[in-house]
Amino acid sequence: MLNPAAIGRYALTLVAIVAVTTAASDAHACTLRLGWEPYAVFTYEGKDGEPRGVDIDVLRQIADTAGCSVEFRKLPWARILVEIESGQIDVASSVKYIPVRDAFALFSIPYRRGELALFARRGEVHRLLIGSIDEWPRTGRRLGFVNAYSFGSDIDASLAKAEIAALSDGSPDYATGIRMLVTGRTDAFLAEDVNVMIGEARTLGVEAAIERHPLVLPPSDYHLMFSRASVPPDLVSIADRVIARMRRDGSIDRLTQYHREPR
Repeated sequence: MLNPAAIGRYALTLVAIVAVTTAASDAHACTLRLGWEPYAVFTYEGKDGEPRGVDIDVLRQIADTAGCSVEFRKLPWARILVEIESGQIDVASSVKYIPVRDAFALFSIPYRRGELALFARRGEVHRLLIGSIDEWPRTGRRLGFVNAYSFGSDIDASLAKAEIAALSDGSPDYATGIRMLVTGRTDAFLAEDVNVMIGEARTLGVEAAIERHPLVLPPSDYHLMFSRASVPPDLVSIADRVIARMRRDGSIDRLTQYHREPR
């Protein structure tokens, strides 16, 4: 028979085991489902078939801090938006904030800035000289971009105009849009991130076939976008703290430089 002291030690040990088991169970119960698409430097498939990129590394840091695991789901961007709204996916990365998304999403603080640009086939930029996207109709040419992307409120409004929409061809992703450009189906491609455009063109082996148009477009801040239907605000607060730390110590800049190199 155990004496009172031994019983006390046994009870404390049992409490500790239960606490550890419960914590492990809670950690496994917390899974962040990331919807991602091929997006060059920020989300891409490694040689081992696993997702890689700046956004992947940032999200892993957030998940580790929150005590969560991460599940990756590769989907077209338009589908990612639908599943964020329904709560089938918890988070998407490299997202611009636009007010209409407030209805179904929570946004982190910005963690990077992207540079918008217009690209054409090499040697053909002179045929497309315009001072703004609003002037596109006078070129009479086809304009490509990724379906459901936002380029900022002003440019989105321009693209919605009937005379521009009539000359536009959407694509499900960067790779398809770039192929449409180099094969002549479109005459220009509106890229909402220069790094992604160059990275995806390099992956396709057509970087030398395109060049940047001189049109200057405003840069954009990028955020993580969380589903209101499945993610509590406290988790977004954790994301904000991790992002703030990674911006302060230069981690995100170093990750961008690392993933920008062909590999």
